[in-house]
Amino acid sequence: MVNRLQTVLLMLSILPLTTTSQTSAAPVTRTQTFNLSGVSLEFPEFFSGFESRIDFSFNVQQEFLSIETLAVEVVGSGQEGSADVGVGEPARSFGPDLDVSIGSQLSDRIGPFGFSGTETVVFSSPTDDFSNVLSGEGFLTLELAPPGFPFVDVFQSARLDFSSATLSITGEPIPEPGAGMLAVTIAGLMLAKRRSRLSTGSL
Repeated sequence: MVNRLQTVLLMLSILPLTTTSQTSAAPVTRTQTFNLSGVSLEFPEFFSGFESRIDFSFNVQQEFLSIETLAVEVVGSGQEGSADVGVGEPARSFGPDLDVSIGSQLSDRIGPFGFSGTETVVFSSPTDDFSNVLSGEGFLTLELAPPGFPFVDVFQSARLDFSSATLSITGEPIPEPGAGMLAVTIAGLMLAKRRSRLSTGSL
């Protein structure tokens, strides 16, 4: 009986050394793809009633200790807009360019989109702050950008017809409970059972 109790105590004494010596988990990549067939954005909005912005939430089903990169790939086909830049000046074409935002901390512009194409924006550590998406959840905003120059009026709106958008996060995952935690649980149960038997006088 004494030998068994001593064995359990020895297990407990060495467990902290085992659990603190764990190495960092290898980076993993988690993705989520949104089917955006039939979704279009237009700038400005008044030409055909399309919106210029779309917002949706994401959840890649993984929590992270740290994030190396977050990428958003957008597939779609674009149509240039045409703007009046002043009296006596020829019309000037623009876009379609897309502003991609993750919450309020991450934002960048991609494009212009051609007749058919794929554009990708990549946010990376340590330049970008990923503190708000370590949970693997957040909000993604896609918004058509206005012309990047002063204009008087728009003759033809810029438009983007989507096919899909894919968000990918690569980083160090929060590890699952390891063998050390399991051993602590088993040892604790063994001690509790032994004490219960001793208190009742059974062997």
